[in-house]
Amino acid sequence: QKIENLKENQRFTFIYYLLQKYLWCVPAFAVDVSLFDYSRILSAISCIIYDYQIQTKNGSDFRNIEEKEFLLLLEGDITGIQKFIYNIGKTQGIDNFSLSKALRGRSFLVSLIPEIISRYILKSVGYTTANLIYCGGGKFQILLANTDKNIGKVKNIEQQLEEFFYHNFGCEIGIVLSYTPFSGEYLTGRNGKVYSQVIEKSQIKLDEKKKQKFSKLLNIDFKDSENLCPSCKTIPIIENDTICHLCKKSNDIGDKLPKIKYVAFDIEKKKYLNTVNIDLGNFGKVYLVKEEEIDKFSDLEEILILNSTIFNQNNGFKFLGNTVPLIDESNVEFFRKL
Repeated sequence: QKIENLKENQRFTFIYYLLQKYLWCVPAFAVDVSLFDYSRILSAISCIIYDYQIQTKNGSDFRNIEEKEFLLLLEGDITGIQKFIYNIGKTQGIDNFSLSKALRGRSFLVSLIPEIISRYILKSVGYTTANLIYCGGGKFQILLANTDKNIGKVKNIEQQLEEFFYHNFGCEIGIVLSYTPFSGEYLTGRNGKVYSQVIEKSQIKLDEKKKQKFSKLLNIDFKDSENLCPSCKTIPIIENDTICHLCKKSNDIGDKLPKIKYVAFDIEKKKYLNTVNIDLGNFGKVYLVKEEEIDKFSDLEEILILNSTIFNQNNGFKFLGNTVPLIDESNVEFFRKL
């Protein structure tokens, strides 16, 4: 009954999270992982084999391509996180600006950036959420088919990302991408090859990329030091504003975060006015949604309820620490002893 009311991509997301809810602690047959992880990785590799065969016109027998580098590990890493989060200061005489809210907002903003970008990449190449192998801690890993078409799209996205982060974040944070091709032998274990070796190669490439951040942008203008935000002292302020757009956005996010129940991903760049969001331009948005607001977001592909696994008007879930624990009567004695 639930699936009948969902669109095609909404259905896949619903099934994905439904399997995660019930199969995360069920062991897979003869494999030391959960049945959910086993299923999603199998889904990802199946998608890659299909895509590779369609684009390269190779045969349908996996044994014919096992020795070929038909797999591509795409890894993204957000750089400058620590500096960005804490590069904010208390300012006098600015209404409705709270340092604690802005810090909370910046931390949440950074945590959602890899989520948005990874989903944009998946949509650009026509893959599903299952191919997002890992996302967290400012990083993401995606498995793709190693084809010229996919690599071309990724390189184009990489260029766009550098330009976006320069113009919107003043180079305070950035993102580096590495793409590492590998053969099916790293999955089957033939000839002493193991997947951890692929991860190691990817990490080395990422470290090299971090030393060349924004290298694709040769013409960089210096900031007007007389018009910088009084809070972060990094981003110029627009005329008649008191703080920059990033500090204002961080404060707005931090203010609303404890009150929300859902986050809704909008990679197709639809418009919902008067709703606090994390906007990454062409790469998509995430809306912060209160319970009473959820009805108007029903057409989005991915709506995640926070800190719950109930499926109601959402088709997925996400766990998030969006409040700071307080010392009260129930725990004050514990902290006194500590």
